[in-house]
Amino acid sequence: TVKGGLNLSSMSIKDDDETYSDNFEMKPGFHLGGLVGIPINDMFSVEGGMFLSMKGFNASDEGSFLGYNYDSDANLELYYLDIPITAKISAGTDELKIWGAAGPYIGIGIAGTKNGSFSFEGITGSSSEDVEWGSDDGSDLQQIDVGYTIGAGVEMGALLIGLSYNQSISNNASN
Repeated sequence: TVKGGLNLSSMSIKDDDETYSDNFEMKPGFHLGGLVGIPINDMFSVEGGMFLSMKGFNASDEGSFLGYNYDSDANLELYYLDIPITAKISAGTDELKIWGAAGPYIGIGIAGTKNGSFSFEGITGSSSEDVEWGSDDGSDLQQIDVGYTIGAGVEMGALLIGLSYNQSISNNASN
């Protein structure tokens, strides 16, 4: 089964004392891939798949520092190969079924960019860099992400409409 849709993602950045991501906004993206279902009986099945997913965040800030005005924008755009395995329960007829699914996923970071711009009293600048994947101090993010997914929806014949939520349980900081 081919599956595609809209992603809305964000990130949380914090340490023991402070959260640095309070002004992060949802980043619209996409996911596209395929699913294979293995039926156990009429109600239960196990599904596995592989999806290209766009994730990340947008952030902006403006204000005044010592009487001088500033504004800044940041954007992190990440591409992951997500591999979920879910247990699915469904009920209804062949024409209309209601379903729910839950299970783990593993994500593999394959590409990404960090973009930023600023303006400070008429002085402007911008930057764009590729994300460095890895676990050493020079890296931006760990390449492997682990989490869980839950979802629910309706099947009408060959059409499937649903919502799902993915939550990482990994600390994806490089070190």
